[in-house]
Amino acid sequence: MPDRDATERAGERYNPASFEKSFALCIFMSSVNNWWHRPAGGREVVTVALPLVISSLSWTVMSFIDRMMLYWVSGEAMTAAFNTSIMWFASLCLPLGICAFTNTFVAQYFGSGQDSEVGRSAWQGIWIALIFVPFCVAAGWLAPWLFAMAGHAADVSAMEQTYFQILVWGSGGLLVSQSASAFFGGQGRTAVVMWVDSAFAVVNLVLDWFWIFGVAGFPEMGIAGAGYATVLSLWLKAAFYIWLMLRAKEHARFATRTNWTFDAALVWRMLRYGGPAGMQMMVDVAGFTTFVMLVGRLGSVSAEATSMAFSISSFAFMPV
Repeated sequence: MPDRDATERAGERYNPASFEKSFALCIFMSSVNNWWHRPAGGREVVTVALPLVISSLSWTVMSFIDRMMLYWVSGEAMTAAFNTSIMWFASLCLPLGICAFTNTFVAQYFGSGQDSEVGRSAWQGIWIALIFVPFCVAAGWLAPWLFAMAGHAADVSAMEQTYFQILVWGSGGLLVSQSASAFFGGQGRTAVVMWVDSAFAVVNLVLDWFWIFGVAGFPEMGIAGAGYATVLSLWLKAAFYIWLMLRAKEHARFATRTNWTFDAALVWRMLRYGGPAGMQMMVDVAGFTTFVMLVGRLGSVSAEATSMAFSISSFAFMPV
């Protein structure tokens, strides 16, 4: 007679319900593995996106530490820096959105194998950035009117005007950097963007320390020093991106040293398709800027609290 216990154990081992669960788990794991490893799957997306997250986070950390340094000068200086940075960014949204669209043109040409057009597209983005520079600098003339209309305390308003009139000289560096970085980002080489942005965020912080507090032979300039540090670091970053584009190995494949001339037809296409993206960004940021400026009318304590709260909360939403 067969062993009854052995028969029951065999029945448990080959239980149909247990087998179905194991089979379903194998199918699920196989599906996940395929999703992760397949072309354009999870691994590839994370590989491209994660450096951009780190790049964004480096800018967020830099801005936060920059404001904390100014808080050591005075609460009013931190508030003025926060308000002015938002206003400056709002004034740049339209051209910044267009320059960011350079990434799309680079990606399209890179994906279709039109390598010479990759370099040409990046250069047209740089041309667009340079076209907007005079308008960005001219916005500095509006600073007294803009910040007087905001109705902030007199000492805060004076610092806001000073800081804004300095920052506008860095607008071109920010726009050129955005277009030039698209040469690498559009190819999926986002690690280059991460390293460059992170490195110059550190440069900005070092210059902030020197210029705000008067270290290493720099004059002690407070909020004005923070502005000069930002302007210099932005233009240094723009120059570095262009240098990377012009290296021999990039020129050999993408003709970056010869395709730099102005191409009106391509510039028009970039303006046509990038303009709506910049306009959308401008409307979004303008609403937020209006809110921040109105809060400043509630008094210095409310303005300082808002500045600090948004600086900290940016750690949550900026990387995303």
